[in-house]
Amino acid sequence: RKQIFIPAFIIGTTEIVIHAIGAVYYVGWDSGFHYYLIVLVPFLFFWPTGNTKIKIASSLLLYILYACLFLFSQIYSQVHRLDLWQSNVTTIINVFVAFATFAAVAIYYQITTNEVEQKLREANSRLDSLARTDPLTELHNRRTIVERLGEEENCFLKNGKIFSIIMADIDHFKTYNDRYGHTFGDQVLVGIANLLKSATRTRDVVARWGGEEFLILLPETGGEEAREVADRMRMVIAQTPIFLEGREIHLSMTFGVAECSSNTGINECIARADKALYKGKGNGRNQVVLYRSQVGQPAE
Repeated sequence: RKQIFIPAFIIGTTEIVIHAIGAVYYVGWDSGFHYYLIVLVPFLFFWPTGNTKIKIASSLLLYILYACLFLFSQIYSQVHRLDLWQSNVTTIINVFVAFATFAAVAIYYQITTNEVEQKLREANSRLDSLARTDPLTELHNRRTIVERLGEEENCFLKNGKIFSIIMADIDHFKTYNDRYGHTFGDQVLVGIANLLKSATRTRDVVARWGGEEFLILLPETGGEEAREVADRMRMVIAQTPIFLEGREIHLSMTFGVAECSSNTGINECIARADKALYKGKGNGRNQVVLYRSQVGQPAE
């Protein structure tokens, strides 16, 4: 495309210059053909290729040519003298063409600028999404959920609305990963992520905490209600098989739940949910444990 555009631009520019020189020589300065030399300037600078110094030098050459034509018209008479009405009509047409060309260039520049800005916004949005999203499961990543937890803590301090978190871990994930391979392990993580999202409420936030661990934020939710949400997720996962090469594999998850109140910071709340999770692991897995002043009993 570049090989076609550059010769076309050179040929077009040459034709305009010759046309302007010939017209001024033949019908005089008042005809307005010299305006086409000015129109070439924005085309030179909007042209995507070429060195800036070359563009400036080319513009200066156009100015020198323009000045020479003006001086020539003051010293020598044109070959053909137009009638007054012909000269006026020709001038109006040439001025109109010059204005229209400038307007077209300005519109093209505006459209191009808008497109570039839109692509830049989209690229920044994608980069921001990549920075905040786990690439495998497309859930929020650890960085994002920590930010959301901080926002929820600030909201609690202002409005007194409690919230809870759930720490979830896939039972025997390493065993499945070693037996069936990492591809299956990735398939499991993606499937579990989709099941967690489908089993939570619209206002809840699901994130991949790391490895086979997930963290779920439940705004404006007490511990008992969060335990019920976790138990619903546990049952959905236990009842939904993962298929691999015609085999039906059933998985389970263990959940630790902690209510975040005024006397617990975010780190302490996460630690409590983690303790409840490992209590459930020690009690046989595939269960929900709600953290109390002392780690509670598994949910029925």
